[in-house]
Amino acid sequence: MRELLRVLLDAALPPACALCRHAPSRDALCARCCARIPWVPEGCCPRCEVRPAAGGGPCGPCRRGSRRLRACRAGAFYEGEVEGLIRGFKYPKPGPGGLDPSPAAACAELVRRAAGRAAGALGAVEGVVPVPLHRRRLVQRGMNPATELARAAARHLGCPVDPMALERRRNTPSQTGLPRRARLANVRGAFRARHPVPERVLLVDDVVTTGATLEAAAAALRAAGARVVAAACAARTPPPR
Repeated sequence: MRELLRVLLDAALPPACALCRHAPSRDALCARCCARIPWVPEGCCPRCEVRPAAGGGPCGPCRRGSRRLRACRAGAFYEGEVEGLIRGFKYPKPGPGGLDPSPAAACAELVRRAAGRAAGALGAVEGVVPVPLHRRRLVQRGMNPATELARAAARHLGCPVDPMALERRRNTPSQTGLPRRARLANVRGAFRARHPVPERVLLVDDVVTTGATLEAAAAALRAAGARVVAAACAARTPPPR
């Protein structure tokens, strides 16, 4: 019901920038606000997007690490106004304030940019799969943000989305604040595929930090028939400064 009300509100109101809320814009963000977004730069490692690429491929540490993901792309860094947009999308306010479609539209724009870059690593995307929530958490929240973003990515790429491809077997504790090794242990074996999947799959989530959740989900997709998996996320936790 909430999603239906958002769609109706979006249709009734003239399009406006998700950040400044004033400038009419056919896109989610006006040109002025786009200049304020901390976009992830081009030319970095296709997996971590932090260190320089090694001859166009993964950097040394990523090349020596997991090979479950061919690439992991994000639209922007998770800081400043981007953090506010994603929080507004994932945790809408109660009542009429939570019907504002702007955060969802902005996050869809971020993931579309990431999906376009990740698709290059796959060659041809044959299916888009969101990282699933455990059923208990899905009931509590009422929606899976990754599913909404996966639908936006699939429309952008012109390929099918399969929200039921993966199942979260365990209601794992939050990854927030855990180091990479603990994150990997926390989600190891947490996902399984419900049915066979295409050979080239784009995996979608909202925010990537260490990539542990994406790697665990990619392992389940590869066990179900995926030969190549890449990931697209709306945002990425910025590197230490």
